[in-house]
Amino acid sequence: MPDTALMVLDAQRHFLEGQDALPTAAIMVTRLGTALEVARTNGRLVVFVQHDGAPGDLDEPRTPGWELFFEPEEDDWVVRKTTVDVFESNPALAAELAASGVATIVVVGMRSESCVQESSIAAHDAGFAVQVPSALHATHGGSRPLAEIVSDVELVLTAAGVTIT
Repeated sequence: MPDTALMVLDAQRHFLEGQDALPTAAIMVTRLGTALEVARTNGRLVVFVQHDGAPGDLDEPRTPGWELFFEPEEDDWVVRKTTVDVFESNPALAAELAASGVATIVVVGMRSESCVQESSIAAHDAGFAVQVPSALHATHGGSRPLAEIVSDVELVLTAAGVTIT
């Protein structure tokens, strides 16, 4: 049983390719691909989290933007969510992970200030050791510089007991 899971949040096509992709999409594809390879090589559980957006959203279920960018392998889990916190959307998830032997969750993916932040804090609150690699979460930015958003998120996560690596 793996004691560490790699949780890949919202690595969906609308974030990683096309006109609406994140500004850092190309580098994120490379980094996430490497993280998946390392996790699988080390026998870690891979958990893909797929957001189900509302009708008309870029991540509306069964639309091209909703599809996972990376192909899950046979032993990977795919968990869907409708909120920024995967544990809120899936109340049994923490117990299922613990029953599978998971004690540590490495959280990567999109978006830093919403799904990454909220799911990481929820995982920590559920009793898991949580790590968020600084180079493996991303967002759109908007009116603030990306580096400022990432820095602020990492301060919030650290204050909540999450380890930034």
